[in-house]
Amino acid sequence: MDQNLERIERFRLRLLELSNKYPSQRQSIIESSTIVYMNCKPTFNFSKHLQDEKIKGKIQNIFNEVFQ
Repeated sequence: MDQNLERIERFRLRLLELSNKYPSQRQSIIESSTIVYMNCKPTFNFSKHLQDEKIKGKIQNIFNEVFQ
């Protein structure tokens, strides 16, 4: 479980760094940082307010790096 918590924290920190690069999307990026475990597999959802496909791609890449 500790490893899972470390990964969640790393994911959130990376999204915080990303949000500093895109201040106008900061809240939507932060809202996308909630990790849920379903059937022992991590998942997340993009904020419904996040429309920028480039940022979504960056978030997905961060998620893949941290949780794969």
